Amino acid sequence: MIPVFAPPGHRSGISRFEQPTCQWDPDRDGGVRVLRLFGQLGERELLFVLDAVADRARAPRDVVLLDWSGVEHVDFRSVGGFLNALARLRDRSASIWIVGATTYVRRLMDVSGAGSLRRALSWDEEPAGSATLLRGAELRAAERRALRAGVWN
Repeated sequence: MIPVFAPPGHRSGISRFEQPTCQWDPDRDGGVRVLRLFGQLGERELLFVLDAVADRARAPRDVVLLDWSGVEHVDFRSVGGFLNALARLRDRSASIWIVGATTYVRRLMDVSGAGSLRRALSWDEEPAGSATLLRGAELRAAERRALRAGVWN
């Protein structure tokens, strides 16, 4: 069964008109895990996403892709802290990447003042379709680009 998560304090029953905050895709070969995010994300939902990632991203060889393609809106006031926590988590454990963020969501992240950090954590600037297939050498190349740009240490 694929876990579906709703934020803490959310009603236990999800109507057919509501979406969960996030959902894990089945694990892919090679250790790539994809967490799809949905709807409108505020501070509470972003904290919930961090907890879900921390629960699964435990080994340095783990690769976690946060797929933002289902996100309609994000509270820009919470984005800076979320991205900083995500970067710290990535430094301590798994390789964590943001994929599939729409232009609108990327601009909200830039408005938050965390644009350079978002670019450091971003796997791609396009929808997540092909990004989930990449790993290994492509992952190392993306990390080298971030290091050269001085936006990730």
